[in-house]
Amino acid sequence: GAGVDTGRADPGEPSLSGCVDGATGCTPNLDAVGSPSRIDALPRAVIEATVRGTPVIGTAVGGIPEILDEGRAGVLVPPEDADALALAIERGANDRAALRALADHALTRNRELFDLDRCAAIHEQIYTALAILPAPSERRNA
Repeated sequence: GAGVDTGRADPGEPSLSGCVDGATGCTPNLDAVGSPSRIDALPRAVIEATVRGTPVIGTAVGGIPEILDEGRAGVLVPPEDADALALAIERGANDRAALRALADHALTRNRELFDLDRCAAIHEQIYTALAILPAPSERRNA
């Protein structure tokens, strides 16, 4: 995409931005992010949206269900089901409170799971456990 028109005739009305290059700076201004992927192991746009508290409507493929906590942190639709995707977008436009609740869950979940201190402690535990294992050559001789 060539970019996005961030101006809206009516700021209260949803608009579809389409494909946007370099959209990281746009996500705080979006009502929701759509990820209608057919396959995507770990979609950065979905991760960035959840970290920023932007609601996500995505297909249930690859890592999207895990990122969206199996639908508790965003809306999941079947892949290649345009009708389900359209319905999810319409429902989101008509029930922004529900989308907001999903996004809030995603934001809380990200803070709990990926907090820097928590992640550092987990890595420290792993490295400590690995440090007390005998070297591979010692395990073969045992």
